[in-house]
Amino acid sequence: MNIAAPIFTYAKRQPDKTAIVHGRRSITYQTLADRISRVMQYMNGFCNKTMRVGILSHNHIEAIETALGTVLSGHLIVMLDQKWTTTQLIETIRELDIDIVFTDAEFAEVMKDQTTVVTFQTMTDDPLISYSNWVMQYSDTDKHPALAPGGKQPFYIGFTSGTTSRPKGFIRNHDSWIESFHACRPIFNINQDSHVVTPGPMVHSLFLFTIFQTLFEGATLYILKNFSEQDVIHLVQHYPITTIYLVPTMTEAMIHQLPEDVAHLNKSVSLINSGDKLTKGTKQRLYNVWPNANLYEFYGASELSFVSVSTPGDHEKRPDSVGRPFYNVEVSIQDQSGKPLPMGEVGTLYVKSNMLFNGYMDQAETAKVFQNGWATTGDLAKIDGDGYLYLVGREKNRIISGGWNIFPEKVEEIIKQHSGIKQAVVIGISSRFWGEIPALILEGNSNFMNRKELRQSYQNQLQRHEWPRKIYSVDTFPYTPSGKIARGQLKELIMKEKRENKKVIAWPHL
Repeated sequence: MNIAAPIFTYAKRQPDKTAIVHGRRSITYQTLADRISRVMQYMNGFCNKTMRVGILSHNHIEAIETALGTVLSGHLIVMLDQKWTTTQLIETIRELDIDIVFTDAEFAEVMKDQTTVVTFQTMTDDPLISYSNWVMQYSDTDKHPALAPGGKQPFYIGFTSGTTSRPKGFIRNHDSWIESFHACRPIFNINQDSHVVTPGPMVHSLFLFTIFQTLFEGATLYILKNFSEQDVIHLVQHYPITTIYLVPTMTEAMIHQLPEDVAHLNKSVSLINSGDKLTKGTKQRLYNVWPNANLYEFYGASELSFVSVSTPGDHEKRPDSVGRPFYNVEVSIQDQSGKPLPMGEVGTLYVKSNMLFNGYMDQAETAKVFQNGWATTGDLAKIDGDGYLYLVGREKNRIISGGWNIFPEKVEEIIKQHSGIKQAVVIGISSRFWGEIPALILEGNSNFMNRKELRQSYQNQLQRHEWPRKIYSVDTFPYTPSGKIARGQLKELIMKEKRENKKVIAWPHL
């Protein structure tokens, strides 16, 4: 089945129902199906081979039409990141041999010498093809073009968040996402009556997934050109919103927008959070300003899709857990030799499901993920007797200091419980004696009284070798498009400042 095929069914059953809302604009399922058909006619006449179609744009209805029409025609969409450098964009287009790029006018100049370019907005004396012009060339017909079959065929090339290295291109097929829709439907209760907000950029796989999922279910989708906490709150206040997909930085921004300890929002809305767990303090502040929010936190990855989910009822019972596996997911905790470990022991997390990706563009990288019928992204975890999963950290983030294993994520979680610290990162710094030592990095506006007070906030919860030996401050943290802190970039910045002896507060050695 083609992942976008149900749109044509809804166009017949509920033609006047709103499919997408973007600011003051909206489009019905009937109009959406008609415009997608025009895109398909263009794609079918462009060439016979399976094309790779780049999309480089802000969120808007035309970009979604293009993505849907491309997929329904049997071609692959490649989501290009606006934040990449010109060099990165050009290299990606050449490496992936992208046939055509649909782009906003502001990015068109960079693209025009690399491949065929269609601009979403018409520019004065524009020598390039204008989307609005060519899409209207094709007939508005009741008979839609034949749909590509879908199934195990690839439809999407995305990129990992790249928190520690260059983003890797990965491939998804239709069935893997359709299976994901089925897995989360009974938990998140997304159906034809839902009104779903996807406030993040399409280049981030979570938000592209939300777009396809919402339209697959026949629900109403709300998009923003760029994320704005004020705009999300406005939608909740003025529209019948039922569901919002978020990453932690967005949740924090929304809470910060509303004065604490006063209930500002009373609607019962499902908030689906992914990317990282929210701290206990953040959850408490969320419920203070939004008492009727239903918070879901799911653990997953671009490569794995949904793995586990923590429901509103789980937060009290297992606050440190990432929940239990989805019904169609099997997990295993294994040691370095691939031997399953007993409950409660920390090892590498492996996953089996029908929601896994096809692989990376680099086959050598793919081989590192699939092992003996299981898939792993290198996360370290443990599982308790009731089936709740606990993430300990990433293998590549692990710090080995004097022979002790230190997991930065654990240290960060505890330090962020301090009232004056909203975000913290722990990295390993080279040491001749210890091999590595843990260093704490704070944003410049973190408000802690003094070193003694900060140390008191964690010394009773961390073992002595886990205590940060140094503290660094930076003005702002660098982030990936998915809202995660770019650890690799941050570490490079700290090493540079360390060499230049800037902004360093050093602890005495313990």
